[in-house]
This record gives sequence, C-alpha cells and structure tokens, in this order.
Amino acid sequence: MELEIHRGIMKRRLHGNLTYLIPLTLQDLEDQLINPKITAERYDLKGALEPPDDHMKKILEIKLAKMKAAPELSVFSTYFLIVEMESHEILGTIGYKGAPDEDGTIEVGYGIRPGFREKGFMTDALKAFTEFGLTLPGVLKIVACTNKDNGASIRVLEKSGYKRIYTAQDLFVWRYPAQPPVEMDMGLGQELGNEA
Repeated sequence: MELEIHRGIMKRRLHGNLTYLIPLTLQDLEDQLINPKITAERYDLKGALEPPDDHMKKILEIKLAKMKAAPELSVFSTYFLIVEMESHEILGTIGYKGAPDEDGTIEVGYGIRPGFREKGFMTDALKAFTEFGLTLPGVLKIVACTNKDNGASIRVLEKSGYKRIYTAQDLFVWRYPAQPPVEMDMGLGQELGNEA
C-alpha cells in the first residue's frame, strides 16, 4: 500500500475492500463545527455526519489546536471520514488520539452511524487504518479502548486482529499487534550463542 503524505495528511485515499478513508484537513474540521454537510459537498459524498454535540465540539477543538500547533503530525490529530466504496456514503469517522508515545504506541478511536453498524464496514475500515498506522514513523503498536458492554465494538476489534490486554472496571483495552510470546530459557544448560 503506497501512500503519499503531504504535511501529515494523505493525498490519496486509503481504502479497504468495502470502504475508503478521507483525512480531514484543518478546514474540514473547522467546517465540522459549523455544518458537517459542507465537507460532504466538498468531497462530493452522500450523507453527512450529525452536527456535533458539546462533547464532540470539545474534541474537535482539541484536534484543531493540535493540528495548528504541529501540522507535521496532523495525521495523528485529524479524523478520517469512513466512506462506503460503491455509494460514496459517509458512514462514520476514525482517527488516532495523538502522536506515538515513547513506546511507539498510538490509540485509535472510531464511530459509525447507526444505520451502517454490523455490516462489516467498521471492521473493514479499522483493518485498513491499522495497517496504515503501523507504517507511520515511530509507530510500533496500536491500542483501543471499549466499554465492556459494547459488544459490536468488541467484535470489530476481535475481527481486526486486536487482542484484549487489560480489563478495567468499565472497559477493555486492546492492542495490535498482539504481544509476541516471550521465549524463556528453561535452564537446559545451553548458553546464548552456543550450539548443541
């Protein structure tokens, strides 16, 4: 999968088998605060996201501030529209929640409009987005969090190859790739570098 990145945002579309993803520019995110239909019209897409509630407005404002402060890291701050391949209908959004930490970990978050759930679209988008994320500089693993009662999101993560690594009171933490098995020296009398 070849992707050209310009100022932290892809020029070409990222895609799975059922969906393609469009990174939102600074202008697109600003438009999401005012009228999400503007972005749909700009890209000649059907449908639009719901106008943001107060919580979502705060998230968009944080993403905008991060993109303005570090444009070279925009790919880690913006949302990507999830679009159905054949109809060009906007299904939802997916995005990273920041640049990689010192361990090379980024977190992914996503949401899909109710009429498009449990049809394989989110799994398709997450697989493509995960594959893309692991090609970004400094990224070694991707984590996601789900509420324990969000069965649909749990299935999406499982089908996308994520493994549950931690359980908190109300949520599960997932990671991709799964931790490789630890090889242990079982004390069989061989030292590293010596052959039998």
